[in-house]
Parts: sequence; C-alpha cells; structure tokens
Amino acid sequence: LVLEAAGGTLSSDEIAANQIEVDSILSSIDSLAAVSFGGRRLLDGSASYRIEGVDNATIQDVDVLDKKTSSDVTIDIEITTQATQATDNYSGGALAEDVTLIVSGEEGSTTVSLSDGATLDDIADALNAVTHLTGVSANVNGGDVELTSVGYGSDASISIEATEGTFDTDAGTTVTGTDAVATINGEEYTADGATFSVHTTSISVVVEVDPTASGELDTFTV
Repeated sequence: LVLEAAGGTLSSDEIAANQIEVDSILSSIDSLAAVSFGGRRLLDGSASYRIEGVDNATIQDVDVLDKKTSSDVTIDIEITTQATQATDNYSGGALAEDVTLIVSGEEGSTTVSLSDGATLDDIADALNAVTHLTGVSANVNGGDVELTSVGYGSDASISIEATEGTFDTDAGTTVTGTDAVATINGEEYTADGATFSVHTTSISVVVEVDPTASGELDTFTV
C-alpha cells in the first residue's frame, strides 16, 4: 500500500483510502501485541531471552537461537587460537611498466590498472579505492605495500593476478586467514572467522567475539 501510494499514479482520494487501510493494519497489529495467554503477554518483548554479563570489549554480539531449559545457562569462553586476517606483501618498488591486476578477496573481484612509474603510495591508493569491491586493503610500510583482508578467518582471502606487466607478491598465490578456536563450556569449537555457533542440549547460541580477544573471557548468562 505504501509503495503504491508513493508511485505517483494515484489520486489524492486513492492515497487517502490507502492511508485508512494502513491505519487499520497498524491498529490490528497493536491489538495482537496486547494478546495474553495465561496472564502473560506474548508479543511485547517480555518473552525474549535476557542476556546478562556480556563484556562488550571482547564479545561483539550474542544471538540466542533456542533455549531448552527454564534455568539460566552460563556461557564460559576461552579463546585458544585467535582469528587472523589474510596478509600478503608487495616489495617490488615503483612500477617500471603499465600493470593490470585482478584483485580478489572475500567481497569479490575487480580489475585495477596501474601506470608506468606508479609509486608505492599510488599502488596502495588504487587498491584501497576498490576495497569495498574486494575486501582487500593496502598500507605502505617502508619499502613495502602490505595487503590485508578486511575480514577474518578462512573465508577472508587475498589473490593478486597480473594480466599485464609484472606484479609479484610474497605469497604469489591466494592466501587466507584462519578461524578462531575456543573452549566453550568445556567443549572445543572452531569459529567461522570469529563467530562461534554453539549447540548443546540446553541452548543454541551464536557468539561473535572480537577477533583480537584471547584467553579466558568474562562469562555471561542467558
């Protein structure tokens, strides 16, 4: 109804009629939200999971998928292996010829054209201009262009292929990051990057930790 009214083809009377319908729908939703069962309102948010004790400096997000017990469930996490980014390095100096690259990462691939004489700063700027397309960022450090994936884990990757000219990186092939590993409530889990999916007889929860977090984290309770 809203899209139809915004389409520019309806008369003012037709738009007003649409608004009446929208108002009626909103009123119905409000009525549903007030429904209770056994004296408990079901749709006002009070039936959701409550999470207490999360340290936001080390845990970025907690999503409770299911909880199979009425008792509180405590989540204890010890990070034994941190997630890492994919890294590579270019140390060939300023370009002596025109170079065309296919730059690929976890976000996708794109072509980058570099001109004869391009400096390390020029190379880094060109790569950073397409970071949103590739998921690969660049930084000049001394005589090197350091390449780093934006994401963490085994899905984070860097691949640089020269289709014109020469552009050799240290890896010379596709490189990937590594996934975090943790002991959670006594069991070992491997993350997707830095996101752990925990499924036990009492709870199913997805926990995204800060990739730089390590060791024993503060426990939290669902």
